[in-house]
Amino acid sequence: MLSRHPVAGTAAGPAAPVLAVVGAGAAGTLVAIHLLRELRERAAHADVVLIDPAPEVGQGVAFSTTDERHLLNVPVGQLSALAEKPEHLLDWARCRVDPDVSAADFLPRRCYGAYLAHTLDAEAGRCEGARLQRRRARAVALQPGADNRDRLQLSDGTTLLADGVVLAPGIFAPGTAWAPPALLSSRRFVADPWEPGVLDAVAQGAGDVLVVGTGLTMVDVAQSLCSARGTVHAVSRHGELPKVHAAHRRPAAEPAELPEDVDLDIAALRRAVEAHVRDTVRRYGDWRPAMDGLRPHIARLWARLCDDCRAEFLVRDGRRWDAHRHRMPHRTAEQIGRLRSSGQLCVTRGAVTAVDDDGSALLVHLSAGDTRRVTHVINCTGPLADITLSGDPLLTGLLADGRAVTGPLRMGVATDGDGRVRAVDDSVGSLWTLGAMRRGQLWESTAIQEIRAQAACIAAHLAVQCAATDPGHRRRTVHDPPLRRRGVAEVQSVVV
Repeated sequence: MLSRHPVAGTAAGPAAPVLAVVGAGAAGTLVAIHLLRELRERAAHADVVLIDPAPEVGQGVAFSTTDERHLLNVPVGQLSALAEKPEHLLDWARCRVDPDVSAADFLPRRCYGAYLAHTLDAEAGRCEGARLQRRRARAVALQPGADNRDRLQLSDGTTLLADGVVLAPGIFAPGTAWAPPALLSSRRFVADPWEPGVLDAVAQGAGDVLVVGTGLTMVDVAQSLCSARGTVHAVSRHGELPKVHAAHRRPAAEPAELPEDVDLDIAALRRAVEAHVRDTVRRYGDWRPAMDGLRPHIARLWARLCDDCRAEFLVRDGRRWDAHRHRMPHRTAEQIGRLRSSGQLCVTRGAVTAVDDDGSALLVHLSAGDTRRVTHVINCTGPLADITLSGDPLLTGLLADGRAVTGPLRMGVATDGDGRVRAVDDSVGSLWTLGAMRRGQLWESTAIQEIRAQAACIAAHLAVQCAATDPGHRRRTVHDPPLRRRGVAEVQSVVV
C-alpha cells in the first residue's frame, strides 16, 4: 500500500513532517519499516518517502539475485526484520516459501528481499497517521532548505523538502584499483558481477573464466557459471574460501577477558582473541561460538584502536576474520566441494599482474608466474570501502560541502553513537545513516542484525521528533518509557 503523493497542508493545519530515506535496499527498507511502526505506536503524523530508482524495494545488491543456488549465509531464525519477533521471517517463509522450513535453514537470497517488501507493505497498511511514498529516482544533491529543512534534488528534476534524511545506499560495487589498465578497458572485464544480466551473458559463452576474489561473492558466481561453461579459476592474495557453518549451532561463547585499554594495541587485541578462540575450542570443540561471542564487543574494541592499528588489522587479519565471520551454508559448501573435485572450480593464491587481449580471449598473468587464458575476468574483490571513490554524486557533494566527513580509513562517514552524520565542524543535524556507511567506526556494520538495530534506533529518534512537532499529539510525560523498545535496546551492543 504505497501512497503516490505526500500529505499536503490543509486549512486544519500544516503538512505532515517529511522523512526521506535514500536507498530502498535492505537497509533503507528496514528503516522505513521501523519508522512506520514507531509513528503508528506514537500516533504521530509523517510522510515516509523511500527514494531509489530500483523497481522493487528490499532487494539492493544483496537480495536481487534470482538464482536459487544463491543462499543467505545466516539461518532463517536469526534474520527477522523485527527483533522482538524472532520468528517473524520463519512464519513468513512457512506461508510463502515452504511449510517445512526450519529456523536453522538457509533460504535463497531472493526470498529475503521479498520478505522485506511484504513486511513494508503490511506496515504501510496498518499505519493511519503516516503515509509511505516511493520516488523512483536517485537523490543527487542535498542542500539546506527553508525552515531548517533539507532540500533533496532528485535525478528526475524534482526536489523534496525533508525534515529528516536517512542515507541508506547499501554496499558499493567492488573497487577496481587492482586491475591493470588493459583489463579496465576490455569489454571482457566484468567490473560488477551484480549488474543486472551480466552473469547470464557470461554463462551463455564457452571457455574458462577467471574470478578475482575468493569470498562469498565468488562462491555465488561459481555456482552460476560452473554448470554452464568451462573451468572457473578463482584467485586471491590468500586463496582462502569462507568457512562453513556448523551443522548444529552452539550458543555464543562469551570472552573471559578482553583488553580494556583506552588506546588499544592491535597486538594485544590479537593475543586476546586468539586465546579466546583456543579456550572455546578446548571447551566445545568448535571455534564458531568464539566468533559469535565476540560480536557484541566488536564496536567497542574497534573504537579503541588507532587508525594505524585498524589499517594493520585490515592488511594482516581482515581476510581471516571475514572468512571465519561470514560463513557458507553446508549445502553451498558441499556444492563448492563438488565443483572443486570435478575440476570445474580451481582456487589458487596470487594476484593479477598483467593482461593481454589477443582478440578472442584474455591472457591473464598471475604473480606466481603462470598464465590463464580466459574469455572473461570477473571482479569479486568485495564492496568498495573508500567512500571518496564511490562516484555517488550525493555523497561526493556532502563531503565537498563539509556536511559529512569520512570515517576511519575513509570507510563510510563519521557519525555519532546513534547514526547522525558528523559535519566537518563535528556537529550533527538531521542527516542520518546506517549499515556499510558506518563500517569505518563500527567495523561490524553490514549484517542484518546490526542494520536492524541501527534502523530501529534511527526510527525511534525520528518518530519522537515528529511527535514533538505535532500540535495535536499527546506529549510524552516523564513516566513514558525511553527509546529502548522493539529492538532499540540491542543497538547498545553494536554502537559505540
